[in-house]
Amino acid sequence: MDLFTAIETRRSIRRFQSRPVATEMQSQILEAARRAPSWANAQTARYVMVTDAALKETLAETMPETNPGRAAMTQAPLVVVGCAEMGRAGYRRGEILTDKGDWYMFDLGIA
Repeated sequence: MDLFTAIETRRSIRRFQSRPVATEMQSQILEAARRAPSWANAQTARYVMVTDAALKETLAETMPETNPGRAAMTQAPLVVVGCAEMGRAGYRRGEILTDKGDWYMFDLGIA
């Protein structure tokens, strides 16, 4: 699929099939995230793949009850949790370099 087809056919999924995500597909998802750019190539992002129903429910409980993503999180067969090392993206030698503060959220958003 070329870039323009991907952009034109992009959609938000709110209902998920219950079949598990194959290990190979999980690896491809992680590889795509790994290749995303980061501030000054800091590469602070880390990912946790969650398939356990009880843990997905616990994660969903961290969201407001009115958030439609809450139900989606418990229905999806796989939840990818984005984490980051704070105090590295946007910093050099421990000093903040920009008016945006820590850039970890930008890096996670790009991924």
